[in-house]
Amino acid sequence: MSTTIKCNSINEVRTHIDSIDRQIVSLLADRGGYVKQAAQFKKTTDDVKSGGV
Repeated sequence: MSTTIKCNSINEVRTHIDSIDRQIVSLLADRGGYVKQAAQFKKTTDDVKSGGV
């Protein structure tokens, strides 16, 4: 799954790391939206304990 590209400078490495960080933040924000939706379906503590989402 790794698509690590050989970099020729520290600036290039930093650029790739920054890009990955932006993707991670975006994915976490998307996940948060789904967590909020899941909370609407889980009204009791038993619902929360049921595992999965």
